[in-house]
Amino acid sequence: MSLVAVLNSQPEIFALIERALAPDDRHAFVLSPARTVDQALEVLSFDLPEIVLWNATDPSLDPLPLIESLQSDSWMHNFGIVALFDPKVATEVQVNENLKNINLVSVLPVSSVADHLLKYLRILDANRQILVHLQLGQKDGAKTTGSFNIDNDPSVVSVYTGLAAQSLVHRGYLPVQKKRDVQIALAELVQNGIEHGHCGVTAAEKAAFLAQGGNISDLIQAKLDADPSLVHKKVTLEWEIQASGTKFFVRDQGPGFDVEAYRQRMKSHQIDELAGRGIRLARRMGGKLSYNRQGNVACLQFTHDHAVERRTPRGFEADEV
Repeated sequence: MSLVAVLNSQPEIFALIERALAPDDRHAFVLSPARTVDQALEVLSFDLPEIVLWNATDPSLDPLPLIESLQSDSWMHNFGIVALFDPKVATEVQVNENLKNINLVSVLPVSSVADHLLKYLRILDANRQILVHLQLGQKDGAKTTGSFNIDNDPSVVSVYTGLAAQSLVHRGYLPVQKKRDVQIALAELVQNGIEHGHCGVTAAEKAAFLAQGGNISDLIQAKLDADPSLVHKKVTLEWEIQASGTKFFVRDQGPGFDVEAYRQRMKSHQIDELAGRGIRLARRMGGKLSYNRQGNVACLQFTHDHAVERRTPRGFEADEV
């Protein structure tokens, strides 16, 4: 079982979380509520939960002491944080900005808790070893590889890409200020694999659907309903981490696209056009972007910033490795 700290003072939000987890017949998650800042600091410091749910728009929880503690103590960097928020109080962009300097994996509006929270927790629970990296020394040259196989479900993309980006922050290879950029770049590439690689959504089709008030999740679901074979296709997010740099590979099971023709089109297209936005965004935020000839594998590559400070966990500051 995984211990889930719930930083929240609002009874209706806690009840919503409990209802969202009710279908979990394995009872894999034990909730540990913290209704005040002092209780939250105690749970985070001494219970060391595997996952943290933080009501980021709770007016009774001052975020400053929590953020300060999370930043300063490396023992608290080994769990994933999912921030819940009320869109009437703050936007998703504002929540990400306010919590950008801590180990935030993803954000979730309270209106989506019932549909998506259990999926988020299961993903974090299955991959929590990625977040455990207590770096006691100043050198870590070991090569690390791994992968995620992601369903055609846009709602979970941010969790997987958040885990990938956060793992680089843990290792001291990525400044925490750039974590969101890497997460967005990877999410755009994975989303492209789902939308275009698997479901065959064209730019014109997507634009028309969104203009009518639809959302991309509904469009993807319509494609899955029309072709049940798509359910079995996965987008694979692979990584290869070394001391000098990281390579991410995003592979879909679709037919690919004409990479050279796309490059030629982009020379005459405007930067704000919907078509190709994800590819341009990934290149701008994430470093060097390349494709295989078939066009179904993207490689996002960047060098590490070795000026990133690595904090030694409390209690070990005076000890040699």
